[in-house]
Amino acid sequence: MNELEARRQRSMLELQQAAVELAVHIAEVVTHTDISRGEYAVEELVRKATEKLGLDGPVRIYLNPDDLALLNRRLNSQPDWLSERVRIELISSGEVKRGDCVAESGEALVVAELDLRLEEIRRDLLDGLEHAQVERRRAASSDRAFGRFPDRRQTA
Repeated sequence: MNELEARRQRSMLELQQAAVELAVHIAEVVTHTDISRGEYAVEELVRKATEKLGLDGPVRIYLNPDDLALLNRRLNSQPDWLSERVRIELISSGEVKRGDCVAESGEALVVAELDLRLEEIRRDLLDGLEHAQVERRRAASSDRAFGRFPDRRQTA
């Protein structure tokens, strides 16, 4: 019986790991699709990078040329957004991939790479598997056609 339980637990762990890989892959595909369509918050990426640097001095922001064009279009409709920040110089760089951002101020450097963010999500999810609990769900009554996930809502 112990061997059977050990195999079940290994299988469960493998399925959980596969679910994490699938979730991260889906997030990657959706994110890259949004980026290629220009439907992501490039201004939020720039804002977060400048906040990490602090606003003590001039900041240089390096963006992919397509991302910079998207940011400039958005800045035209929100001109006050950038003026709230300390001097920011926006620089087009073909070395920066779409969805990435490099910010520098003096000796400080912030690099925001999409691939690194996705890898961090993957690591966090895989680390969380150790604490995951598996529930066996049964229908509340056998006369329900769809009873796979019983109502578990609670008020806050």
